[in-house]
Amino acid sequence: MSAVLAELPRSRLADLERLLDATRALHAALSAAEWGAAAELEAERRVLMERIFDGTPPAPAELERFTATLREIVRLNDELIGLAEHQRRVL
Repeated sequence: MSAVLAELPRSRLADLERLLDATRALHAALSAAEWGAAAELEAERRVLMERIFDGTPPAPAELERFTATLREIVRLNDELIGLAEHQRRVL
């Protein structure tokens, strides 16, 4: 786990927002062919996903926001897959 993530408070919704931010940053890094930054962001995303999906379901009060944010992350992930495939063909 990165030192920055270790220092942040553990809130599932806060982690989910961080995951969304990291996913957006990863999209920007891949678009700019910044492979080192993309690799670091993907490692950060993996840690966040492990924390978010630790086996404990979201609380009912979190569910609506959790689901909406997760849908946006999935949408961005689909874009990332297409972007990565495009970048691979260009190389």
